[in-house]
Amino acid sequence: MAELLSGYMESSMPKEKVVETIEDFFKTEIANKQITFDYDNMKKGNKISLFVDEKWKYRVDVQQILLRDVFPNISKRVTTGGSTGSVRVGQDSPQRYVPIFLRPAGRASGGINNEKIFINRINDFVKNLPDGLAIEFITNNKSPTWTRKKFRVDGVIECEGVGQKGTPTSANPRVKKSDADLIIKGGGTVSISIKQDNADFWGGMESWFHTTKNMKNGDDYVSQAEALEIVRIVPITQGINHLAPGKNTIATPGGTKDKKNMSLLANDTIKDIVVFGNDIHKGGAIIKKTFNSDDFVLKDRDNGEQVLEINCDGIVTKLNELNEGVWVMFQNTGDLSVKGDVIGTPRGKNSKVAPGVRAIAVTGKRAKTTILIKDKLGSIEQLIRI
Repeated sequence: MAELLSGYMESSMPKEKVVETIEDFFKTEIANKQITFDYDNMKKGNKISLFVDEKWKYRVDVQQILLRDVFPNISKRVTTGGSTGSVRVGQDSPQRYVPIFLRPAGRASGGINNEKIFINRINDFVKNLPDGLAIEFITNNKSPTWTRKKFRVDGVIECEGVGQKGTPTSANPRVKKSDADLIIKGGGTVSISIKQDNADFWGGMESWFHTTKNMKNGDDYVSQAEALEIVRIVPITQGINHLAPGKNTIATPGGTKDKKNMSLLANDTIKDIVVFGNDIHKGGAIIKKTFNSDDFVLKDRDNGEQVLEINCDGIVTKLNELNEGVWVMFQNTGDLSVKGDVIGTPRGKNSKVAPGVRAIAVTGKRAKTTILIKDKLGSIEQLIRI
């Protein structure tokens, strides 16, 4: 069937033919309800939406089957379309391809499922190895701004998930950033933070950054931006102030719209806090990858050593290996929610200038549609582009 679909590569890929191909290939799994079509989300447009029972297979593994076995040579994976990205069948230009979105049959965070694959696959390889196994993370250069190429950990006997990481405060903004700990034979751990390849966020900051006394804080930047007429601070209700644009707009397919959020290019101090926390600098690493089972391969080296090689898009162990900007986004989160007699508590409640405005560390990709500012010698300037 996929061979027949290749004839549509020069025109528009027909949705109904893609659906028929999926139905034919996965007929047993569909009968067993391991894969089901999400027809409610397929009524409009050209997209296909599938529910996947992740007790059977992880969505990222089903993506690989779609790319490799169902639609070989006529499909590609893109990072847009959810926490695990999506698959495009057909010519990669607007209106020519059919996008396939995979959703969990239950409901779980994509990041959590990614961590689960990472932990389970490592433990599959190290179980019953009392002396442990060497693990080597190797990049495929898909993220050139993450400049480290390899990261090795010897004697791994187990991989454990990390639980609650704590809440940063003005007095102690650094918390654990690791998602998994590699347990080493003889004692000791190596902290690993895992970022999906399409992740836009480094972490929340409103619990400490708005009013911290240890550095120039969020309220300082918001107040200065208003004084320079980059943004306006407008009262909404119940004493909340929001950021609103001055003369900042963005062109969208639906027309010109206001930019309602502002982003500050983080200096090295802020960048180090939100990226590395209090644990990654202690011999750990940040790994960028949306994993599938094929990313974990046991290799026999020429010297007789066995090494578990893990394919990843990027590796960072220290600040100078992350050659990209981190931004603090000041994000409007809506008015105080009122349900009955209960008044909700806004994000950014610690702010003395703009309560209701969230502060969150984001990537440049996420920040690019906001008003951009940079601190230059203690006085901020507005940026036109990243």
